[in-house]
Amino acid sequence: MAWTTPKTWTGGELVDQDLLNTHLRDNLNVLRNQIRYAIVEVFAPGVTVTTGDGKKTIPLLTDFNGMNIVEVYARVITAGTTGTTTVQIYNETDSVDVLSTRITIDSGETGSNTAATPAVIDTSHDDIASYDNLRIDVDAVQTTAPLGLIVVIGFQYP
Repeated sequence: MAWTTPKTWTGGELVDQDLLNTHLRDNLNVLRNQIRYAIVEVFAPGVTVTTGDGKKTIPLLTDFNGMNIVEVYARVITAGTTGTTTVQIYNETDSVDVLSTRITIDSGETGSNTAATPAVIDTSHDDIASYDNLRIDVDAVQTTAPLGLIVVIGFQYP
């Protein structure tokens, strides 16, 4: 469904079901279905990325209630070499990993978008409720560790 430029109404104009559906309901649905992103600096630029659970926690308030995680991405500022950096997103509230295949950043790369193995969101564990806490876990880093780490999570209503 695409955005429709809202109609400019004139005085005395009769508003019917079709006009309301096109100019109000459909446009509200377009706005509701936009992906919302959380961009999380896990390690600041210049800081060596290290392994461990809970490197950053993201509390999700009521605006995220009923949404699903639909997209994930990670980026380092300075690429690491030899091996991969691996990131998991864990829902602390539900005690489950969100990703069935973790985010990876390959040797010499700065983003997960070029990973040989793309991340896969576990659709059985992608649901978000009010006040869920998501935790960023770094499960592995390259032998020569990268510097700086940003994780992006996309949320959308089903």
